[in-house]
Amino acid sequence: MSAHILETVRRPGLRQAQRITSEAQALQVAAELAAEFARSAAERDRERILPFDQIERFSHSGLWAITVPRSHGGIGASWQTVAEVFRLISAA
Repeated sequence: MSAHILETVRRPGLRQAQRITSEAQALQVAAELAAEFARSAAERDRERILPFDQIERFSHSGLWAITVPRSHGGIGASWQTVAEVFRLISAA
């Protein structure tokens, strides 16, 4: 890992992502985020507001890492779970 990356990771105030420990938790987190995102979706579309806050919330949710294999510390989510997470978030 380069020094630049280490500096970025260790930057004070940097929020760490939540750690998802099961496929059921991944689906629950995705459903909660989708409900949250859907509440303001029409306003964002109408006002042409880019979803920076929603992307940050998704990033901190831990959902980006659900495909990390168990052998590397992840949950190794099935493709069915990944597709359902994608469906839930996309619908919002």
